[in-house]
Amino acid sequence: MKKIVLICGILLLFGNLISGRKASIVTNGKSDNAFVLIDTKIVKISEEKLPQAIKDVLKNEIDKGWKIDNIYLIKQEPEFYQITLKKDSSTKMKNLDKNGKLVVSKN
Repeated sequence: MKKIVLICGILLLFGNLISGRKASIVTNGKSDNAFVLIDTKIVKISEEKLPQAIKDVLKNEIDKGWKIDNIYLIKQEPEFYQITLKKDSSTKMKNLDKNGKLVVSKN
């Protein structure tokens, strides 16, 4: 069942990237190793490559026990960083611009 959901999510992501819309796939498991990013507009990066403004914003989350799970640079207009945070069995995602401001989806 998880594979079916993941495949549907990948198809949704691929279709939305081609049409220029944003898509997010959130799963409870480690999905970053389960699929290949097709579009070069999405780049997985390390925490060290984050702008200082984003590191400052995330420090508050880390102090509350959250850990950075994945970071992707989404190269589209507007360019932003998609950060997945984990704490115990909970997961949350933040989309931040290079200045650490929250990016709101227009979809």
